[in-house]
Amino acid sequence: MSVHLYNHNISYFSVPKCACTSLKMMFFEIQNGFEFRNFFANGNWYHIHRFFPSSPFAENCDAAKRNTYRFTVIRSPVERLESCFKHWVASPNGRQAMKTASAALAARGVPPAPNWDEFIEYLEIYRYVLPNIAHHTEKLSYFLGTDPSYFDAIYPTSRIGLAIDLIREKIGAIPVLKRYNETGEIEGFRGPTAASKEKINALFIEDLELFGRFLEI
Repeated sequence: MSVHLYNHNISYFSVPKCACTSLKMMFFEIQNGFEFRNFFANGNWYHIHRFFPSSPFAENCDAAKRNTYRFTVIRSPVERLESCFKHWVASPNGRQAMKTASAALAARGVPPAPNWDEFIEYLEIYRYVLPNIAHHTEKLSYFLGTDPSYFDAIYPTSRIGLAIDLIREKIGAIPVLKRYNETGEIEGFRGPTAASKEKINALFIEDLELFGRFLEI
């Protein structure tokens, strides 16, 4: 349900790989007065997304109720896929997840430890086999719908400071927005190639048509 501050009439619609962990952590502290910490209970691991999941648009519409200020933060398809690759494929945790799924991936004829170009080439197979990759590469429209006018504001991640300023105006003093899930440099990865960018933009053409103008602010 992302985050809904009913006492402040604010709804934040989250999108994975668009600073959503940082924003959810900040909103949790606003609502509760203390920082969230991951924890175990009865053998289960609880993280911020268990409490503020990034859900399909229709579910969030119902949860938003009468909140009068609805906003989201977005990122270009290429930037989202690059972040997903670094975090869910090339990082130590990502490599472990890929290793666990190696038999299923090999059965479908794709590398269990793909480089960037292989990841993009066979993206739909990786999405099919690995739920975390599927979730983090859903189209913007899955989380935000197809009518941008539903939102009072849509910010690119490069202008997230403007979103924070407006929240501060509405609420007053708020916690500092911290950065989470940062992945350092990936050995051998020099950034998206022209060919991979073209393929990604073709796959996410609907997102670019619906939300592209907000990425150019």
